[in-house]
Amino acid sequence: MSDSAGQPATTATDNLLGLQMDWGDESSDRANPQYFCMPGAPLVTMDTEFEMDHEYPRPGTYTVTFQTGACDPVGRVTKTLALTVG
Repeated sequence: MSDSAGQPATTATDNLLGLQMDWGDESSDRANPQYFCMPGAPLVTMDTEFEMDHEYPRPGTYTVTFQTGACDPVGRVTKTLALTVG
């Protein structure tokens, strides 16, 4: 993985090809870092957490979806959960 100048990514979050959080209430947050996959680049171990805040307009059950991507062989990763706001 490298940046647009061809320099290797230096942190775990730099190894992601964008982030998207769909909150289930027709709103979302996105981040699209400017990194690209380099052919033959080694896999990098990544264990990271992301803190996010969101206020829902009213009580209810929402389907929250997190998506990110990484270079092959990982590809796109999607995780979904049901969240009940009281």
